[in-house]
Amino acid sequence: MTQYRGPVLPARTLETERWSRLLAATVVACVVAIFTGCTEGTAPMPASSNVQHAVTPPLLQFENSTGEERRAQVSSAIEVILSRLPAQQRAEARALLENGPRGTRWTAPASSSDPEIARQLGIITAVRTYEANLLDPGPSRLAEAADRPRVRVLVALDPSLKQAAVRALVVRSPGENGTLLVLLRAADATPGDLEVALKAAALSYRANPKPPLNELRIPIRASGTRSTAGRSAKNEKALDLLKTSNPYDIPGVGRLKAILMMTAAATQ
Repeated sequence: MTQYRGPVLPARTLETERWSRLLAATVVACVVAIFTGCTEGTAPMPASSNVQHAVTPPLLQFENSTGEERRAQVSSAIEVILSRLPAQQRAEARALLENGPRGTRWTAPASSSDPEIARQLGIITAVRTYEANLLDPGPSRLAEAADRPRVRVLVALDPSLKQAAVRALVVRSPGENGTLLVLLRAADATPGDLEVALKAAALSYRANPKPPLNELRIPIRASGTRSTAGRSAKNEKALDLLKTSNPYDIPGVGRLKAILMMTAAATQ
């Protein structure tokens, strides 16, 4: 079960070390069985298993692809990678490959002794980078001023959010790593709902950046303009990503489809 515990991302150096150890162990296991082929359900490694193949993201065009198509690409690549690893290492590898909701910055290992693993890691890196850039456009595209820090927000679809007058809910959790969370209606969330909720979350953060002592819930009410607000391509694509995402365990909330977004702290 994959869990996401707030907006603080895992240390990239630790993740890289885990990858290096995992792939190094794979090389040793396969070299031992080089004349008979890798056992434990692993595909045979090439004889030149000591040669490292660089992980290079291919030049893929995603502008016209859907979130579901990209999700399928990543899932397929993960399954190929897992099929080439020893059975006892697959659970750890899957946890690394599926780490965090979409939008999480993901660091692949620099190389692999297996050219097919390197190729599939390149595909995953290309998709993850595209989606992270879509959900985190960067300081220049956010037109940030010096007093507008970037705010990390976990956005999720909540099937239990059914009150007619509530389009979304901003939730701020207590604790050092308290999550800044936006819950959207799973049944009929719109790009306008997403835009208004992100702005409310940013306003709340700007008013008080410190986590609250107790959980704070801010309902986003329906308005006459909600259906036409925020029809930007970014919000359309973000909502598509959200609807086609795998569910993650959000502490205190449940297992929901979620993405990680960045927005600038609002000024008003």
